[in-house]
Amino acid sequence: MRKVIAVGFLIAFIGVTVKAQQKAQYSQYMINQFVLNPAVTGSSDYGHITAGYRNQWTGAFKGAAPTTYYIAGHTSIGRGGLKPHPYRNKHNGYHAAGGMVYNDVTGPTSRLGILGSYAYNERLSGAWRIALGISAGVQQYTISLQPEDFLEPENIGTQRKWVPDGNIGAWLYNKHFYAGGAVQQIFQSKLNFDIPDGIDSRNKISKLSNHYFLTSGIKLDVAPDWAVIPSFMLKFNKPAPVSADINAKVRYKDMIWMGASYRSLDAVSILVGFVVARTFEFSYSYDLTTSKIRTLAKPQGSHEFVLGYRLWPRARIDSPSDFW
Repeated sequence: MRKVIAVGFLIAFIGVTVKAQQKAQYSQYMINQFVLNPAVTGSSDYGHITAGYRNQWTGAFKGAAPTTYYIAGHTSIGRGGLKPHPYRNKHNGYHAAGGMVYNDVTGPTSRLGILGSYAYNERLSGAWRIALGISAGVQQYTISLQPEDFLEPENIGTQRKWVPDGNIGAWLYNKHFYAGGAVQQIFQSKLNFDIPDGIDSRNKISKLSNHYFLTSGIKLDVAPDWAVIPSFMLKFNKPAPVSADINAKVRYKDMIWMGASYRSLDAVSILVGFVVARTFEFSYSYDLTTSKIRTLAKPQGSHEFVLGYRLWPRARIDSPSDFW
């Protein structure tokens, strides 16, 4: 059985890498849009550091289900250094920088990414601003199989490939609205692994395909200290079908929130989070699988945790925070 699983993962990685979702799944992207869109770099009135952990399909696939870790940070660049610009909401434009390191593991395959980001943020009119951003770095793809796990052990072991990677994006926002678009894996780098005979040679070279993300949300102040924040995301990578996320959150005093999310063809999520002393953030989400995987592997759901720290927070936050 282990050999069958190993063959399945190898074929899935080499063949499906061209055809399916290649990027890590996140349920809490709406509170940390930076992980999807480099244009979000420096769009808050503070520097922002986050760390995330996601364990998908807990209890299924006997340890081979996806697990993702990341740490990310970004800030606008003030005149005296990285401390956020003190007058950015009146200033015509400013620069921002950030970075992200992540590791996404699925069975015998893993993806390690290191990215640096830059964005330029410009005032359009009144409270409206627009930002354009780019991130660039490298991805390391790894296949790690032991000879005893495979039917034909030749050429099997640990193989690693380093390839360039990059993303671009745009971000339009004011205090109560945001809309953004991003394209990931813009270089469409190719991966060429040494694969044993018996697997279709057309699948021996796979490509990192473009992934497209479109997001938008609005903050509705429904009562003093209370806000409702509906949002959505569309994501697409050819030839996989378009996936849609529909989200809604209720927020109290910018300190605590809870919400729900529906991801088409995949899962329903429950989310909760809070901020302590306007500096420390914590959030958690639980995904209940609704796709056919629930009948095949009976997963116990997916867990995701995000910790955040705000650098140099101001008494008044004029731009939307990453606390969307």
